[in-house]
Amino acid sequence: MAGSGFSAFGGSFAESALGQISFSSLSGGVGAKLSGGNFWRGAATGATIGLLNHAKHIQQNNMQTNLQVRALRAFLIDSGYSEEQVNQDVVVQKNGFFSKYYAKLKNFDNYSKSFTGGQYDSYSGTKDAFISESRTITVAKILGIPITETYAAKYYPSRSFSIGLVQTGLSHYVEASREAMDGAVRSITGLDNTVYDMHTINAKRYLQYR
Repeated sequence: MAGSGFSAFGGSFAESALGQISFSSLSGGVGAKLSGGNFWRGAATGATIGLLNHAKHIQQNNMQTNLQVRALRAFLIDSGYSEEQVNQDVVVQKNGFFSKYYAKLKNFDNYSKSFTGGQYDSYSGTKDAFISESRTITVAKILGIPITETYAAKYYPSRSFSIGLVQTGLSHYVEASREAMDGAVRSITGLDNTVYDMHTINAKRYLQYR
């Protein structure tokens, strides 16, 4: 995702991936040496394990992103945009070899009438995000009283024009607290979405109950 906010994000992800593989390699070498084996052979084995684990992580992330793309397409179609246009404009994109996959919105001008700018993005620390008009869905009924959740699409130009579903209204404050926990973990480990993968969870919920 181009832009200062996301380039930092993409860089940290790449550094983290290389760090994990390097640590796995070093651990394998040290472990082999301590057990009387060859350091370099152990290091090579450790690096291979690290690469395989990272490949598995990328595959899982790609599956989650495909889910987000489906949910965002459904959200925009439900909002009155044509299916053909939405399918062309909401796509999966990968930023760099070690970076994560993400849902991207092309041709934002096609949807700008439904979005309000100046929204804060806690990840990049900027106020250049956009949020769409919201849609409320019923997720359950208790004694005949509908329990609802309200969703909106949030567009992040500073994170390479990515887009994801967020909750609005009262449920947004619960979501924000979970995001804060995830941000604290990210600041220590460099890994994103280890505590709370907001866009993926919201995508599942929206597709389930829309």
